[in-house]
Amino acid sequence: MMLGISRQTLSKELQALVKLGAIRLRYGHIEIQDMALLLDASEAGAD
Repeated sequence: MMLGISRQTLSKELQALVKLGAIRLRYGHIEIQDMALLLDASEAGAD
């Protein structure tokens, strides 16, 4: 799937979500840890 962003940008954003506790990264998977927090982060990023 193409997102129109660089790997570096994707990695940076994913790590920010990990630090927030919204997601957990596993080999080949992204686990949602806190859906409400993930939704809040997505709404904040939409500005």
